[in-house]
Amino acid sequence: MSYGYGARTVWLGDLDPERSPAGYDLCTDHADGLSVPQGWERSDLRGERSDRRGEGPDRRRGRADRRADAGRLLSRRAG
Repeated sequence: MSYGYGARTVWLGDLDPERSPAGYDLCTDHADGLSVPQGWERSDLRGERSDRRGEGPDRRRGRADRRADAGRLLSRRAG
């Protein structure tokens, strides 16, 4: 999970095999039950949901990385 305060968005992604200070790993139960503050968007980019849309893992990862980068930039500007 990563989030961008400026974008008012929370992104849920697949578990990352490496630790990342920019995100948090959530188990499926907690990710499924995650709610976001009013006015925020919850964007679920996890593999099994994205696979139904026909996206491959490289495309999902690239999109998730771009969104996380955008969220970090917006957070810095807002902060």
